Amino acid sequence: AYPVLLDVDNLIDYLLVTFYDGSYDAPLSIFLGNGSNNWFGLRDRAGTRGFAYFIHDNEHGLDTGTQSYNRIGPWGASGNNNWAQGEYNTREAFNRSNPQYLHELLAYSAEYRQRFADRVQKHFFNGGALTTTASLSRLNALAAQVNPIIHAEAARWGSTSLNKTSWLTAKATIINCINNGGNPQGGQTVFAVQPRTSMIVAQLQGYQDPVGSAKPLAATLGAPTFSGQFGGAVGNPYSFTISNPNGATGTLYYSVNGADPRDIGGGVNAGALTGASPITVTLSSTATVRARVYNTTNSTWSALTEAQYLVGVLASPTNLAISKIHYNPAGSGNLTQFVELMNIGTQTIDLTNVHFTLGIQFTFPANTLLAPGARVLVVRDMAMFNSVYPGVPVAGVFANSTTLDTGGERLQLLDAANAILRDFTYNNKDPWPESPDGGGPCLVLKRPTTNPDHSIGTNWRASYAAGGSPGVDDGLAYAAWATTNGINDPSGTADPDGDGFTNLVEYGLGTNPTQSSSTAAPILGTQAVNVAGIVSDYLTLTFTRAIGRDDVSYAVEAATAVGTWSAAIPVGSPAFNGNGTETLTFRHPNVKSANGQQFLRLRVTKLP
Repeated sequence: AYPVLLDVDNLIDYLLVTFYDGSYDAPLSIFLGNGSNNWFGLRDRAGTRGFAYFIHDNEHGLDTGTQSYNRIGPWGASGNNNWAQGEYNTREAFNRSNPQYLHELLAYSAEYRQRFADRVQKHFFNGGALTTTASLSRLNALAAQVNPIIHAEAARWGSTSLNKTSWLTAKATIINCINNGGNPQGGQTVFAVQPRTSMIVAQLQGYQDPVGSAKPLAATLGAPTFSGQFGGAVGNPYSFTISNPNGATGTLYYSVNGADPRDIGGGVNAGALTGASPITVTLSSTATVRARVYNTTNSTWSALTEAQYLVGVLASPTNLAISKIHYNPAGSGNLTQFVELMNIGTQTIDLTNVHFTLGIQFTFPANTLLAPGARVLVVRDMAMFNSVYPGVPVAGVFANSTTLDTGGERLQLLDAANAILRDFTYNNKDPWPESPDGGGPCLVLKRPTTNPDHSIGTNWRASYAAGGSPGVDDGLAYAAWATTNGINDPSGTADPDGDGFTNLVEYGLGTNPTQSSSTAAPILGTQAVNVAGIVSDYLTLTFTRAIGRDDVSYAVEAATAVGTWSAAIPVGSPAFNGNGTETLTFRHPNVKSANGQQFLRLRVTKLP
């Protein structure tokens, strides 16, 4: 296969921002006769994404200077790069290469121009990023952040002219440009006064190549309109209409499965739906609706109108938990890393466009449904994961070569509207369980259906099994344990085998309630412990407990006189035994003395 050399949508979006801004110093500079300046491009060496471009040093624009009214071009035959038509291949020279010249060459392609028109439709209409409302909202939000410190910033530079008044004037200039399109320069085509958004669309519709041949970058045939809410979360079922804004001109084509009604090359997609405008569409599940108008008279297509409707119950902080994290598996070069999500609600939820943005990157594809109590995995390496955990449901692979940090890091999970679902930092140090850091098990959220705070380390434990437990509940509730052992003792206070351990203690320790378990009793001992640089002997209590008994709490308490108890102090972290148990040691707060009395006890308590 050919390598991926260009992220086309990124290039188009980069230029749309440049054109909207009217930047005249990046990526082409009037100070260099429209030569190359102030741009960055990067490419993923893995070859999965082509060159992408990034806005840099674009302060000359939005009417803050002299040349921002129309920067659409073409500029390939002007200024320091005054090339005749037959010299366009010299743009391939390294010292002349830049994103806008690349774009001007691509503009000879009808497919590229159609793609460009589609991105214009996405960003300049239906609440897109470059609509007037969206642009003013961003501007005002940024201005509100900067406003309180303008006086201090002016004092920092020691300027008498760059002050709060001049800042407010510049802000008003930018707002005027957004609302009224900007001020034309001598020799430029003058457009009617209108918002910057519609003016840029008009400029793009009039784009010509350097010899005056029309190469429109925005469609002149109106794109279909959708009634009601334009995408997002809607009820079930949801109905709306698709209309042709061109009246009797053109035929309406659409799809509800995300397919483009237009084939590459300009034909009609064989699976496209059609009908007389307006067309009523009723959705009962999440769907991406795409629509175009096709004019058979001149074989032209409108731009693409596209909206994704999220139908049904969506993910929220009350119904979706991050239930497991395997950040440092033993061996395998960490290729079996995974994150598990669990539906902790009572209804099936739609994970469409739920996405990780920090720690790892991943976006759940459309119509990813998760039943109540069900779990789904996102993994680092599909082949390695499937070889170790065959048959476990996997939604996909960490994107963009991201991995889980073996020392702990922040994980952020957002919903389709970018609202926070989960945002916390896991760790490999106390009070977080330490055995998942290369010791074999994974981190497991205790009692996930109670929706515990993910940011508290004590709400997590090691998994029952070495290697983790993806896709399954590796805990065991007391009620299920009692049923398995033929016990009818909801309170757990009975002791049918007479060994001094109540059923609740037997459950917590993982012992047999029908056989004497005296050998599993906690062990008192003496251990030399370094506390604040001083090594002393302390009374200790060591016990082994079953992993996954999350509906009980374990508390080791200390006293110097029976009846007055306080919390004992853990010695080290729990030792993972690899057989579904872990061993813990606690010490008395006070140094052991020859004559003083000291007591330690273990309490196992059922949680509500």
